[in-house]
Amino acid sequence: MLLIGYLFDIRSERKLVEEISLNLAYRWYIGYDLDDAIPNHSIFSKARTRFGRRIFAEIFSHILKFCINYGLVSGDGMLIDSTVVKADAARDSMIKVSLSPEEYWRELDESEKKDSSRGKKKKDSLTQQVGSHFSGKVDKDRMGKRRRNRKATYLKRRSTTDPKATLFYRPGMGSYLSYKAHIATDTIGFVTAIHGSPSSLHDTGGVPNLIESHKKLLGTPSWIAADTKYGSEECLKYLQDKGIKTSIKPETKNNRPGYFSKDKFEYDSSRDIYICPQGKILTRKAKNKKLNRIRYKAKVGDCHSCPVKEKCIKPNVDSRIVTHYDSCYYSNARDWYTSKYGRTLQKLRGTILEGVMGQAKAYHGMARAKFRGLLRLKYNLF
Repeated sequence: MLLIGYLFDIRSERKLVEEISLNLAYRWYIGYDLDDAIPNHSIFSKARTRFGRRIFAEIFSHILKFCINYGLVSGDGMLIDSTVVKADAARDSMIKVSLSPEEYWRELDESEKKDSSRGKKKKDSLTQQVGSHFSGKVDKDRMGKRRRNRKATYLKRRSTTDPKATLFYRPGMGSYLSYKAHIATDTIGFVTAIHGSPSSLHDTGGVPNLIESHKKLLGTPSWIAADTKYGSEECLKYLQDKGIKTSIKPETKNNRPGYFSKDKFEYDSSRDIYICPQGKILTRKAKNKKLNRIRYKAKVGDCHSCPVKEKCIKPNVDSRIVTHYDSCYYSNARDWYTSKYGRTLQKLRGTILEGVMGQAKAYHGMARAKFRGLLRLKYNLF
């Protein structure tokens, strides 16, 4: 019955039962005669409660195994991205609360884990790590939860209808309660791994779950293609340490609208300098050991006499500064991203994966969650 609803875009379970009761082809497909009573729509919600998420995940894996056995799925690599799913809750349901980032993520972690003793261990480490910057040691449980703004709106307000949903802002559409669906596909368009999270989780937070799900059925992927949101040092290190090539453009921190981007500055590794678009040199000045970030600065005189000064620095700034991470993971990612094969994978990501997510939203009800709560969202994804 659910497969009929999926294939023919019947998003309401009440409507699905009504359609099956009237359509002879639907009755024939599921094995009901003309005088057989169709199950009540409540059977679906009861089944979700009785079976739990594990059964639905096993069904997803079972179907995927069939596709693998018939040679339909290419498991060499992964195209990954996330999309926002509107929650079944209105902004009017929100009330003010007072939570720190540590308390916020702790509550979400504990609601996902039934083992209270294990959850307590996570609580102790969480207080030290949430809100801090990446220090060089990967912690997959904290990926996507670092550098959370203590003044963020989603920490100050919570929905009474769906407490796990968080506010998400999109230009032109305003802010609304939502979740995130993290999706991985192969180069053909078969979904190989999925994960659900609050919309406040950074995209990198879904990467470990996608990798582990993909690995169970297809092994560790040899490459991953993703957009710049996945280009943090922690995410790149996590992937490359597993032997996964990353067609991901590393994130940059120096791009300002209307000014020369960091890409316009050429780095000379032999002299450890940057060369600006006008040919002037930016020399190494300092390194932030905590953030593992090196700063390069131009001479004040060079910037003051520059004919394109207004395109490079603000009027109250003496000279241009460019920084980069002191990490081989960034250079490895950049090299593979700019390679011929890496560029091809990026084009596939923009067509194959974006097409899969667009189809799911347009025809299969993923634009808005059918149910409330993070756990029920995961039922919806499977």
